[in-house]
Amino acid sequence: MRKKNLLFILVGMAVLPGLRAQELDAKITVLANRVPNSVDHKIFQTLQSSLFNFLNNRKWSSESFQNNEKIACNFLINIGSAGDNNTFQATMTVQAGRPVFNSSYQSPLINFADDAFTFLFSESAGRAVVAVPRSEELRFNDMCGARGLPVTRIGVVDGDSVEVQGEFTLPLTELRTAHEETIPALLA
Repeated sequence: MRKKNLLFILVGMAVLPGLRAQELDAKITVLANRVPNSVDHKIFQTLQSSLFNFLNNRKWSSESFQNNEKIACNFLINIGSAGDNNTFQATMTVQAGRPVFNSSYQSPLINFADDAFTFLFSESAGRAVVAVPRSEELRFNDMCGARGLPVTRIGVVDGDSVEVQGEFTLPLTELRTAHEETIPALLA
């Protein structure tokens, strides 16, 4: 449940621009000492750089903040293993503090540790996730094929659950709860 909560926090930060926000001063550390050398370790440098740029260069609000006003946060991702299809298992620690006005003190906001963090990451060209009704799947595949666009079915939303083939199945109620209640619970 914790990894889904963190995922929804990060996704929520990206897709909910109507919320009041403050800029970030994020430090990202990706450790991959336990990943075999058969995996190109440059991918982890790219991951670290991509996360750094996303968190620090994104404008999270319309307001202007000076560097000393930004929320200081540290992300430590310790990758334990690499699976098939660009899947990685890791632990992640997130710590954040908000600056106290007119001081050098940081008021703690969050100290979060996830010991079972699984994610997908690839350096290859961008992709899009598209939800298509089952009745339109063949037509969608044909349209993409006619344009030379590759299509890979990665899962299905069926009834009351989401299944990512070979990875996990989650009830929609659990996803909805994580999406709607995580941030208010953390800020309570």
